Amino acid sequence: METLDERLLLIQQRSLSLPTARVQIFGRNKDKDCNNIREFPSANRIPYEWVDRDRYPERVPTGVADDPDCPAVTVDGQLFMEPPTPRQVADALHLQTKPDHDSYDVVVVGAGPAGMAAGVYGSSEGLRVLVVERCAAGGQAGTSSRIENFWDFPKGFQGKT
Repeated sequence: METLDERLLLIQQRSLSLPTARVQIFGRNKDKDCNNIREFPSANRIPYEWVDRDRYPERVPTGVADDPDCPAVTVDGQLFMEPPTPRQVADALHLQTKPDHDSYDVVVVGAGPAGMAAGVYGSSEGLRVLVVERCAAGGQAGTSSRIENFWDFPKGFQGKT
């Protein structure tokens, strides 16, 4: 029984040390840089693992532990020693951050409800449309539980639940 208990403990310890998401953020809750970094995956519904440096110092990657004030991020095992920008995180996740074409008929700045509607209607008319968004498509519609009076949905629809 002792051997079984030891092996189960080793399995539990090993499973706790494995990453649970493609993005891991190591920092402190009150750190402004950490909160800014966490906004991008949250807004884009990208699962990430938050590791509090004070509670789990043993999980902080080697080299990062030397600077206790610097948040660290890993994406698919790639370690960012300095707080990355949303663009760097998006690139590391292989999200599209550059346009497909050299020219467009219409460029829509902002992918909130109005920008998304403009992009859909422009495309439906055969125009080459580029919708540009700084952080996450959908605007408030991406975080609302019910959307009212939205184009083509006169009775509304369920948003994020």
